[in-house]
Amino acid sequence: MTYLFAHGLGQHSSSWKITLDYIEMTERVALPDLYTLVETDKMDYHNLYQAFCGEKDQANRKAAERLSHRIKGANFGIIEKAGHEANVDSPKPLAEIIKGFWC
Repeated sequence: MTYLFAHGLGQHSSSWKITLDYIEMTERVALPDLYTLVETDKMDYHNLYQAFCGEKDQANRKAAERLSHRIKGANFGIIEKAGHEANVDSPKPLAEIIKGFWC
């Protein structure tokens, strides 16, 4: 089974609600607090296939591109009209990208 492991620094997990409503598969979604450990062996970065960034998020774009190149089989995507908080800025386009590779 695959999981969606979504997070953002400084964001509360509730900021993902609108995006997740468009996906409709929330039973396989983990929204961990980055300051705590996820206590399961089912989710990790070994099965990350997609890294993405808002088109206006210049601060993190290079890092997201590098991450996607370093992980075997990963892809990189741009969320149009989104800034640093793509899940808040463009929840539906982000959900469509996630559904395209995950669902």
